[in-house]
Amino acid sequence: MKISQHITPYLLIAISSFLSSVDNVTAFSGTSRQSRSPYALSSGQFGAARTNERHVLHMSNTMTDAEDRLRQRDSSKLSALSISTDQSESLQSDGSLQNPDFSSLAAVLSCSLLITENTVGAGALVLPSLTAETGLLTASSIFSALYVLNLISGFLIAEVSINQYETSGSQAPSSFKDLADESLKNKDIGNIVSLISLLTNISIQTFALVRGGSIMSSALLGGAVDPALMSTSFALMLGVVCTVCSSTALSYVASGAVMVLFTSFAGLLLPGIANVQDPVATIFASGTSDSLFSAVSHAAPILYSSMIYQNIVPSVAKILSYDRSKTKSALVLGSLFPTLLYLGWCFASNGGGVTGAASGATLTAFSFATIWGSAMAGVMSIGEEFQSLFSDKSATASSGDEPLSLPSVVAAVLIPLAIGLSLSHGDGDSSGALSLAGGYGSPMLYGLLPVLMAFRQRREDGLAEPMVPGGDAVLGLLATATGGFIAQHFLADISGMFH
Repeated sequence: MKISQHITPYLLIAISSFLSSVDNVTAFSGTSRQSRSPYALSSGQFGAARTNERHVLHMSNTMTDAEDRLRQRDSSKLSALSISTDQSESLQSDGSLQNPDFSSLAAVLSCSLLITENTVGAGALVLPSLTAETGLLTASSIFSALYVLNLISGFLIAEVSINQYETSGSQAPSSFKDLADESLKNKDIGNIVSLISLLTNISIQTFALVRGGSIMSSALLGGAVDPALMSTSFALMLGVVCTVCSSTALSYVASGAVMVLFTSFAGLLLPGIANVQDPVATIFASGTSDSLFSAVSHAAPILYSSMIYQNIVPSVAKILSYDRSKTKSALVLGSLFPTLLYLGWCFASNGGGVTGAASGATLTAFSFATIWGSAMAGVMSIGEEFQSLFSDKSATASSGDEPLSLPSVVAAVLIPLAIGLSLSHGDGDSSGALSLAGGYGSPMLYGLLPVLMAFRQRREDGLAEPMVPGGDAVLGLLATATGGFIAQHFLADISGMFH
């Protein structure tokens, strides 16, 4: 689960205010810049999942008036600059160089960072040990392959969203699940998507709760307390916060976790890379595992789950006014940043730079902020799924900014906790839950489903401008690669049961 799914919409309004000042300085065009609607963040949870779309949409509706005031202010400022704008346009008609569109660049960069924030999550904690087993060079190849596959998948989802907007004349759903429902027009498939998404979220939440207890046990109490007991305490604390706090208050907490995460991550990564003693040996070092195939089979699903961002692609397309080139640029950059961050993190950790450069307090802050934000996002997303079962839709829709119901929070906490404690056997290792999500749930949601949506849309709606060239051959390639990935993971799991 990615923390940024619950970043408060107030942050986007602050960004909008800053970017308006850039517009006034550059006076680059005669059209008002695209507004960055807070509810454009109504993304699904990872996977996912992504799955928190209704929650973020619900929070951001409270910000509509403030956003309107910002747009009115921007409009008045741009009107005051009409003379300079007209002069700029006349110069361009005379053949001079056109001023760069800083507004568009800022919008693309903003969405790129949004994708990065949505991607970096709890899986980052286990990446160094996984890449040590495979060797950094092999891990880099896996990261590169997953980057390309996820990029194709993201392009397909954006294609479906943009085409739906262009053919209907109205905004496409920001929720990935709602987009799938509208695109496939099949209620049974929609129910399957919801089930897979819920199971994927539970798997990631399982990892977060168990790892949170392990961090508390080792970092705060020196390992003197049973990790299982600390996991239970962590889950109880999380449940109380999510039950008592409103959705707006929770968004503030999530925003704070994001700031701590990236601040501490920078404090670990930058000096860590500089302190690697032998960079060449670190890059070309052999893996610690006796079997490279087994190491890759173990690492690939977790690396895959750690790089998922496709859940917010519909929201990114919406923020960028369904512009194909801008959306493509945001996806390319936004998914490249976390890939490079992960590689740098693994390089610094495996090369000994993090141990020598970072204090224990910084590493603890990074670990706890990552787990806390991920676990809280998990409670909010899973809780909403269960709340839709415990309450009728009209009651849920009219609940305003109220906290999640107690039964939904209890279910969102106890089910993953029980699974996690049974899988970890009390040793705090729950990476198998991430492997389950990355080996089955995420490939189905973000590998096979986008192919199905794009194929149906191209056949029935006559899409004239695909964002992914190559026609059915590329769709078949992605489907085959995803199916092979799932099959390989399944065979590895079956083989592991007999060894």
